[in-house]
Amino acid sequence: MELDFGLPPEVTPASIGEDVSQFCREVAPDQTPVFVPVRPEAGLPPDPCVPSVVAYLSQHGGQCQLGWWIRQRPGIYLRAQFHACWVSPNEDFCDVLPKDSGETQVLFLPDRKVKWQGKAIESRFKPLSFKREIHELAALYRKEEQLRYGLPVNSAEYQSVIRQITTIAQKLAKRISA
Repeated sequence: MELDFGLPPEVTPASIGEDVSQFCREVAPDQTPVFVPVRPEAGLPPDPCVPSVVAYLSQHGGQCQLGWWIRQRPGIYLRAQFHACWVSPNEDFCDVLPKDSGETQVLFLPDRKVKWQGKAIESRFKPLSFKREIHELAALYRKEEQLRYGLPVNSAEYQSVIRQITTIAQKLAKRISA
């Protein structure tokens, strides 16, 4: 779910610069991020990602690799969002899940230590500016992720979190544009 509210959209970094490299070392120190092509398979839902990738590999072979989709709001923060990619029988990575953003590639950080047990795994954030606001926004994004897996999006609690995200994001957008 993309919650922008006037902020620049979250995107895949165009390159692996020092900020991205350092963040990836913090998230999964023994792994290297890779750019992975996005080739969405018709009918696969984007969330939760693991069952969708497992359904895909049951028909096409290969493996499910868990890890992190590295995204950024340029100049604001980096985000590692739990994700799964398909690894072909030839060991090529591919993201078979649809992207609302229309991106044709993702920056994927494999993580052999992360385990999925059917519940949301919190995103990790690295503020690049506006640290206090980003920490508040990150905490609310994490709560939104948890609620999205457990509550209907029209529940009062979920909507309350969305309102809080909206308020902080709009304040942050004003600070950025000032």
